Amino acid sequence: MKTKPYYIYGAFFILFVAACFLWMIRNDTFAEKATHIYYRDKDFEKRMGYTLEDHVKTKSIITMQLNGNEKYDDSILNNFQLEIQKIIKDEDASKGIHLKFSKKTTYENVIRSFQICKIENCPTYAPDGYDLWVFPYYKKKNKKTIK
Repeated sequence: MKTKPYYIYGAFFILFVAACFLWMIRNDTFAEKATHIYYRDKDFEKRMGYTLEDHVKTKSIITMQLNGNEKYDDSILNNFQLEIQKIIKDEDASKGIHLKFSKKTTYENVIRSFQICKIENCPTYAPDGYDLWVFPYYKKKNKKTIK
């Protein structure tokens, strides 16, 4: 009995699809890469006894403001990213950034500011109304070893 050429093509296709599927699983293709944004919870702050304002008082804050002008906002967001990189590079836990949005700020620029925080791996950023507070670096506490 003669083998039909379609069997060879079919077997190759099944192996190819299986290999592609395994490659996608191995490279975490199906992982969710969404940014989870949690807004400030004032009730939680009351329970903790420590507010954002108290935390801001302990930091040297760099303030930047978006005004809705496309070119100006673009330059501010580029400076925002550079400041985050600088703070992380200097490992300066005493600095933070306050990014102010105006009512004319486009939604695109608000989302871009969150994307910058995610790209630069900022551990803490807190949106609060028309403000975004960013604290790009924290000192890591040394764990005591038990001997």
